[in-house]
Amino acid sequence: MVQVEVYDADAQPLPGIPLVVRGPQGEVVIYTGLQPERGLGYADFVMDDNATYRVQVQSGSETVDGLRMVRCRGDEGVYPGGWRVIFMAVP
Repeated sequence: MVQVEVYDADAQPLPGIPLVVRGPQGEVVIYTGLQPERGLGYADFVMDDNATYRVQVQSGSETVDGLRMVRCRGDEGVYPGGWRVIFMAVP
């Protein structure tokens, strides 16, 4: 899973922000704030195995690319890892 958070220059979460996710299935737009219990500036998407993704704020932010599912090892074995991406406006 990729968890994305978007904040304004005062570190306040921004709901309703479109995020462009590009992956093997093409381009999808997701929005922050649809899971308010996780934060107003929060959005997420699930990655497929062996696929690479990139995400950016639709209004033209920097692009975060090369996001791939990573296998992590823990006390209970191997499990799929994820990413946390934070976009913050520059004052």
